[in-house]
This record gives sequence, C-alpha cells and structure tokens, in this order.
Amino acid sequence: MKIFPRDPVRRAQWAANVNRKEWIPTERSFLCEVHFAHDMWENNRVDGKRKLKINAVPTIFGSKAKKIKSHRENMRLLWSF
Repeated sequence: MKIFPRDPVRRAQWAANVNRKEWIPTERSFLCEVHFAHDMWENNRVDGKRKLKINAVPTIFGSKAKKIKSHRENMRLLWSF
C-alpha cells in the first residue's frame, strides 16, 4: 500500500487517475501497489525495498489490476509452504 502524496498537485493527479466521483483523498488515504506500472518503481534497491519513483502516478485500474492482484496472491500462497 502506498500513501497518497502530500504535494497537492501530485495528490490531485493521483485522485484524478483513481476516478472516483466526489471523493477527495485524506491524509490517510492509501492505494494498492498493483495500480502502478513496473516502470514507476525504482530499480533494484540495495535494501530490497520497493519504492515508487518521485514522479510515479497510478495508471492500472479495472480488470488488469484485478489480474495482477490475483497473480500476486497466488504467488504468496505458493511460497507460504
């Protein structure tokens, strides 16, 4: 989960991409990582953490996001044994 940016311009861009009518993100609004394309993430960090690039915006929604989420959940189940 990634928290919405504090910068008002970037926050507005994220909210516009989420495309929910009459919804305004709060200081505690988060968005699942499946909504960000592969190129929105920093390359292999030394600490192993996944970090969004400073200019990242969410672009994956609808059925494609559901497929990604389902695939990740299935992979977690395989690796949990």
